[in-house]
Amino acid sequence: MRTLVAYASTEGQTEKMACFVMDHLTSLGYDAQLVNLRSPAESYAVQDFGRIILAGSVHIGRLQPELVAFAKANADALAGKPLALLVNSLAAAGDRAADMKTLGKIATTFCQNTGLEPLEVWQEAGAFRFSRYGLVTSIVMWLIGAAHGQAVDTRKDSEYTNWDRLAQRVDGFLARTDEGGEQA
Repeated sequence: MRTLVAYASTEGQTEKMACFVMDHLTSLGYDAQLVNLRSPAESYAVQDFGRIILAGSVHIGRLQPELVAFAKANADALAGKPLALLVNSLAAAGDRAADMKTLGKIATTFCQNTGLEPLEVWQEAGAFRFSRYGLVTSIVMWLIGAAHGQAVDTRKDSEYTNWDRLAQRVDGFLARTDEGGEQA
């Protein structure tokens, strides 16, 4: 079963996660294609894929418009396909129940607005990318980190993604959606 990994990334961490997922799939022998929804370089047809992994990051309480537009434009082709939604947010780095509840609401709103029904929603922590932020964004991100009790050094990037857990989630999704245990 071919797998489409489609993502929208703002500062690059979601892209890094999507590339990790793609590399993990191919290392296991799966036929997969990676598509950057902000600037798709290759042609693809959603209906040619049996399984879909969508990835986006939370900004101002919602996922990227490109991810929403893709989901809406391809609603018919996505319907009934095994789908996982990867939600990247620094809020997932902590263990605050309120933050996880908010991320759940963001994913639910995305699904309601697009008509998608993912089998799985993965909430993964992202990164502070101060090397890519402007002054205002750096200040806002520092304030967000401080509000969550994180000691944030604005002079360097800090990554919180749990790569082992992400690989386990992909493995679980593959096991759940493989047809008769077949790869490729």
